[in-house]
Amino acid sequence: MDETNIIRDTLLEELERNERSQVIYAREIAVLPRGSVTVRMRAGHPYCYLKFREGDKVITQYVGPEEKVGDELRGNVERRRSLQDVLKRLRREHAFIEKALGRKHEA
Repeated sequence: MDETNIIRDTLLEELERNERSQVIYAREIAVLPRGSVTVRMRAGHPYCYLKFREGDKVITQYVGPEEKVGDELRGNVERRRSLQDVLKRLRREHAFIEKALGRKHEA
């Protein structure tokens, strides 16, 4: 087996791994809350709201008392952002590998 085949096989394996990872991350992102957490004071008590966009509208959704949901909600929102960054990097790597293999990248 010559070096060209070894490199091509390695790139193909990496492409498959990349595609599997993208599917896994996309599934996890889909179930995590999007947007940002805001806290409003009502009658002296803090309540959490989730703010996100749907088209041109900004939606503010009540989630619950801050002491019950605040930390978990913030953690989930941060996890989603982190996974979105990883997914973005994986998509760039995917395009790079496709180019290295001499294929056209499909967006």
